Amino acid sequence: MTREEYKKAMQKIHEDYTLYKDQIRQRFAFERSTVRIGDIVRDHTSVIKIEKIEACMSPYTSFPECRYFGVRCSEENEVVSPEEKRYVYQKDIKEGKLLTSPQHVLNCK
Repeated sequence: MTREEYKKAMQKIHEDYTLYKDQIRQRFAFERSTVRIGDIVRDHTSVIKIEKIEACMSPYTSFPECRYFGVRCSEENEVVSPEEKRYVYQKDIKEGKLLTSPQHVLNCK
């Protein structure tokens, strides 16, 4: 094995490891997701209609969690502005469960 072959082999191992680690993080986060795209969720500061879900490392723990992106809704359950987007972390969703009961579901118009 030459030095170049060694470097390439080590780079391949690193890339495979990084990919596998990302897959495990996504699996861990998505298996714990309590909401889906299109759901309306409330956190401690606002309400959003979810348009995108991604896994990320929590800024507060050493575990991955879902981060939900979406359009912000007003307290009157209307879209504030289609361009006004924000994100909500899984841990910040009030009560941390599917928002299917009438007290949690908000109809964004």
